[in-house]
Amino acid sequence: MSCLGLDLGNEHSRIAIARQGGVDVFLDEESSRETPSVISFTQRDRCIGASGAASALGNLKNTVWQIKRIIGRKFRDPELQSDLKLMPCLVTEGRGGWPAIHVSYLGEHRIFGATELLGMVLAHLKSIAAKNMMGVAPGECVIGTPAFMDDVQRRAYVDAAAIAGLRPLKLIHETTAAAISYGLYRTDLLHETREIFVAFVDVGHAHTQVAIVALRRGVLRVLSYAFDRCLGGRDFDEVLFSHFAAKFSATYRIDVLSNSRACQRLRRACEKLKKILSANAEAPISIECLMDEKDVKGFITREEFEKLCAPLLQRIRHACERALTDSELAVDDISAVEVIGSGSRVPAIARVLAAAFRREPSRTLNASESIARGCALQGAMFSPTFRVKKLEVHDYFLFPVAFSWAGPAAFEYGLDDPTTPSASIVPQILPNSIVFRRGVSFSTSKQLTFWVTNPIFEIRALYGDLTELSASASNPFATFTVGPLSCRKPESSRLRLSIHLNQHGILMLSSATLMEDEELESGMQQETSLCRFQGQSRMRRLRHTDVPIVEMTTKELSSLELQNAIEKEFEMEFQDRVSEETKEAKNALEALVYDMRNKFYGKLQEYASETEKKDLLKKLQDTETWLYEGGDNETKTVYAAKLADLKMLVKSLEERLAEEHARDAAMSDMQRHIENVRNAAIARGAHLDQFRIERASDCFVFSECDQAELWLREAKHSQAILPKYAKPAVWASDIKHKAELLDRYCKSLIG
Repeated sequence: MSCLGLDLGNEHSRIAIARQGGVDVFLDEESSRETPSVISFTQRDRCIGASGAASALGNLKNTVWQIKRIIGRKFRDPELQSDLKLMPCLVTEGRGGWPAIHVSYLGEHRIFGATELLGMVLAHLKSIAAKNMMGVAPGECVIGTPAFMDDVQRRAYVDAAAIAGLRPLKLIHETTAAAISYGLYRTDLLHETREIFVAFVDVGHAHTQVAIVALRRGVLRVLSYAFDRCLGGRDFDEVLFSHFAAKFSATYRIDVLSNSRACQRLRRACEKLKKILSANAEAPISIECLMDEKDVKGFITREEFEKLCAPLLQRIRHACERALTDSELAVDDISAVEVIGSGSRVPAIARVLAAAFRREPSRTLNASESIARGCALQGAMFSPTFRVKKLEVHDYFLFPVAFSWAGPAAFEYGLDDPTTPSASIVPQILPNSIVFRRGVSFSTSKQLTFWVTNPIFEIRALYGDLTELSASASNPFATFTVGPLSCRKPESSRLRLSIHLNQHGILMLSSATLMEDEELESGMQQETSLCRFQGQSRMRRLRHTDVPIVEMTTKELSSLELQNAIEKEFEMEFQDRVSEETKEAKNALEALVYDMRNKFYGKLQEYASETEKKDLLKKLQDTETWLYEGGDNETKTVYAAKLADLKMLVKSLEERLAEEHARDAAMSDMQRHIENVRNAAIARGAHLDQFRIERASDCFVFSECDQAELWLREAKHSQAILPKYAKPAVWASDIKHKAELLDRYCKSLIG
């Protein structure tokens, strides 16, 4: 089964898939290579993607976007509160402190969590892929995520994929995915042993990431990451928005900020204005009837725009310098600077990058599609059906993970005297308790061994450095309870924990084993390794016992809630299909009304009697009136019934038209057949002596042809004097039957 590469953008998402010969990017229902990450809830269905973006302006309070900014974050997070100001729908604090999004759906007030909404977007991307794959629903995917996402957010991504019916093979960092695209396609720049260093700068819609990557043939190593989670293309839009909102307030005496619809219209205009300024030195802005029935106009130069954006540009440079410092490389060591992301097309950003790295940035990669393509290539590496150039990827885990525990337990490799079983560790982060350090490649595993005496052992996972985490990040973010421990000899019992940082960057406690020394009876044969302790002659072995683990992680959805969300998504998808089929039935009925009216006034009018004309025209007018006045929200069954009634009315007219065409064709065929038979008989008579056949048979042939021709002439005359809506004087089938009889009789005479 093919593996999708998904780039879940804050504004737009992309879908790619690896195929024989390259990577394809799927088109959505509007033949676009990117799909808006927007969900609009209506009284009948959900509009997701292009349809959601189209209906957003008229349905703002029930439209959700920027889901990527909400996922895995608590409601009281200051960054989230800033993001919510850009969302017109109602968002409140829900259960557990998670954001609750309030919308009206199917005429009811509904509340959704961010994980459920992300699952809806993923399900829509899956449906787009299925249409592009001729109905074959994909089951596996690789999803691009920002490097700064914590454990809670990564788990939310995995849960959202489960809601959509997808199994993620890997959550890969977005800049790493772009580096994979670069490493596989720019092999001409790579060497066998010597590494080149490339800076990848991703200026997305809402965040900026910088990665320094070391590349050689077959190996990719991420050396450092730096980011600004609150700086992206939308912030440059907001600079223009704030500038013109203040300007229009002074010039036209209107308060744009007080009207959500006016705000969205101005933001869209500013986004277009930013794109114009990327290619021109100056640009105008004009919006008709922005609010209070006032048309507004404005003007700005690129120089003015760049002055307004100076603080944002400085933040981008700071991220680049921090990434370079963490990589421990000099500026001259950087071989290339690759710029990607939807917000990277501002010329001033290119100048800032050129100043930071002392070289002009390049755009070898597609700025919008490189992440999705890299995800698809990573998925192809996992698949046995594809042969991809070998590339060993060493990704970079951004946040150090430490462990703390309480009670009488000693960390075997963490204390000065690990033989002391009664040592007590205070439940806090100690310098020697950091297990996964910043920059570790994942997936990776560690084993920790503890001297334990209590029947229950609890260990907590927490971040060793909170400086780069969001304010709402949970710490500790996971708690593992191991036990009960059945220790025969508590003074010598040890607990070994296998801790795994999996391919998604999610921390897992994969196994817990209780290890105890056990004395062997004399004469007992053992295949296991034996040892002597302190010169004693008695033999001992190490006994291993698996211990149950209870995991408690910070998640928006519990296992039961996740299952309920999967079922709800299935129900909503069914409702969407019903709504789509209803729309198709309504559109088919509307199209039939206009088509029948055009046909009637065209070629069908003369095939209807006066009574039929009145009935048909009245029915068409009544149906059209019903469609636009009272039939807008009917069910598929009602539309289908009216469609069938109209088809029955016009069926008799179309049958008459079809019968006339068939009759004319049959008459022409019969006339041609009579002439062919007569000519054959004449030609046969010329060679009568040669074939020695009686001439009497020819007379019978001519006689039959004359009679058939007379019958055909009378049939044409009888039919010509009848109106076209009357019952035919002769049917096409009668003419075909008459021609068959003539053919059978004449063949028996002339052979």
